[in-house]
Amino acid sequence: MMNKIYDFGIIPKISAQQKRLVYSYIGFVILFAAALATACISIKSNLLLTIIFAVFLLCFILGSILFWKIKYGILKKYKVFLDNIETGNKEDFVGEFSERLAVADDDEFEVYLFESMSKKTGFLVHKQHSMDLIKGKRYHLECVGNYMYQWEDIN
Repeated sequence: MMNKIYDFGIIPKISAQQKRLVYSYIGFVILFAAALATACISIKSNLLLTIIFAVFLLCFILGSILFWKIKYGILKKYKVFLDNIETGNKEDFVGEFSERLAVADDDEFEVYLFESMSKKTGFLVHKQHSMDLIKGKRYHLECVGNYMYQWEDIN
């Protein structure tokens, strides 16, 4: 029986969370528009209110960028990754587990090295789903490209 690494049932949950984030952002924009209208009415020729308004506008723009690039972007990137893994062409590999390494350039994946016929092959696994494989033990892997999809022990 193959042990799945990724839970693809989380994809609809990620989509729902993304929708909630979008609706929250729309609500935030509506509140900002109301605050903007209030500020425009009260500014008239007051320099202090103009400066406060400018800082408020700058914070809104910065908050929007951070929201979309960080919170929404991370969810979108992970969802696309899971979609690609789920729909990609799966290939089989049999080898002996050698070691687990962190990828120097990427902080999201770990490399699991396997040796088969005196050749080392590395497969990537998302760090959220790290596994404890036993060094020197043989495993049957199913992979999509360089990404490990599922695995099982070979006795």
